[in-house]
Amino acid sequence: MMRSSSSETDPLSDVLTTFTLQRVVSARFEAAEPFALRMPAYDHVKIGAAIAGAFDLQIVGSSEVVRIEQGDCYLLTDGRAYRTSSGGTDSRDAVDSAALFAANKGADGVVRWGSGLATTIVVGARFVFDTIGLEWLRSSVPNLIHIRACMPAAAPIRATLALLAAEAVDAGPGQALISERLSDVLLVQALRAHLQSGGTTVGWLSGLSDHRIARALETFHGSLGEAWSVDRLAKAGGMSRSAFSERFLARVGMTPMAYVSAWRMQRIRHALATSDRAFADIAAQNGFLSRTAASRAFRRQFGIAPLDARR
Repeated sequence: MMRSSSSETDPLSDVLTTFTLQRVVSARFEAAEPFALRMPAYDHVKIGAAIAGAFDLQIVGSSEVVRIEQGDCYLLTDGRAYRTSSGGTDSRDAVDSAALFAANKGADGVVRWGSGLATTIVVGARFVFDTIGLEWLRSSVPNLIHIRACMPAAAPIRATLALLAAEAVDAGPGQALISERLSDVLLVQALRAHLQSGGTTVGWLSGLSDHRIARALETFHGSLGEAWSVDRLAKAGGMSRSAFSERFLARVGMTPMAYVSAWRMQRIRHALATSDRAFADIAAQNGFLSRTAASRAFRRQFGIAPLDARR
């Protein structure tokens, strides 16, 4: 049954559940001595937190050095290599992290550097999405999100990361399910913290930080299959058509109807990849009265025919 026009769906939840999370890997690094590590480029999203101690983080190609203090959390999104270093070390002398981790990883899964009491403890995880889902996420967030310990949202993130790291070290019955659920919580917590901080990049996530745009997006995401127009979206946001269009473009980086089409295509792509339902039925559920029109829009956005998305 099609949902009524009065229904609303949290757009952030809708986006994250649409893009399949392929795997999550968590890690814990404990350093008793100064360190300087060279982290390779990656094809996923990374999140971490300084449980104890502090260190510098610098993305290769950037002049900015970010100090991660005890209790801080961070999210890395753009895939570029980066360096981390503690006090008393020069990041230019960084060693390859993969080699160091492989040589110093204990039976419990914890990587320990140096002897004695650890002065720096970092826990982290990585999220691997399908390629298109990763592009959609990266299009709306900066390459580094820094969540300071003083922010209210930092404490829950550290707690979730600690639970995820504990599951990786001491796997028990239901470990896969627990890790999957915790990873969902962790990513939402980080993106929510970014929104609450007021730091946004133009894109769909930025739209959620504007209460009028967010209200329109909630209404649309709750009723994808219905007929949508700029007028209807503007009404949902409590604005005039012209003011809404201008505000939406400034926040989201595309026109309201371009967003409607783009998100419908994402939902159609997801349905094709995860079900054997007929394309015509999927297109109709997402607001396309014409199978041909949906097929053309799909090819225009993804560069392939809908049926190829199933291969």
